[in-house]
Amino acid sequence: KKYPAYVIAIQYSMRSSNYFFDESQLMYSVPNDYCLDATSELIKSLTTKLNVDKKRVYGIGFSMGSSTLYNLLTRHPDIFKASVSISGIPDKDFGKKAAKSPIWIIHGNADTENPIEPDRKLVKYLQKMNNKNYTYWEISGLEHTVYPDLYDTDMNNNTSTDTKKISGNIRVPNVITPNGDGKNDVFKIDGIELY
Repeated sequence: KKYPAYVIAIQYSMRSSNYFFDESQLMYSVPNDYCLDATSELIKSLTTKLNVDKKRVYGIGFSMGSSTLYNLLTRHPDIFKASVSISGIPDKDFGKKAAKSPIWIIHGNADTENPIEPDRKLVKYLQKMNNKNYTYWEISGLEHTVYPDLYDTDMNNNTSTDTKKISGNIRVPNVITPNGDGKNDVFKIDGIELY
């Protein structure tokens, strides 16, 4: 009652995305048009009929669900206010078309089912385009599974020994000069509030 919300978990009767390899053997996803159209229509219908604030619609996906999320964002870049991709495979045009709303990309570097290289390439593209709408976690040693710290409900467990490779959105100064001139007077890590 404190935080009313609707949670929709979509289960398709067919593959919602398929995987292929480009000329350099990099995996990419291609959507099932029926699944994308049905999903976007469902979201549009529910936000209208249930009087949902369209500025508070979020998406999350794991594995093929994450690949479908990428594909949905490529076709409808404004459908979600923000999204989380876990172990997904982006399509070839994701960075060019869909990187408008914030996305948190999480992928294990030991994933052999959905290799991490396509997400690494996507992050490099986002960095090159100076896009600030993403957070990237590369989890060392994580295979094709959801990162356990994402669903740990034990509030007493507030420690972690995992290493996260964080790219973009953060700047650590290499100098501090507390001389009162207003430049580098304090040690401040830009972007730390995102992590």
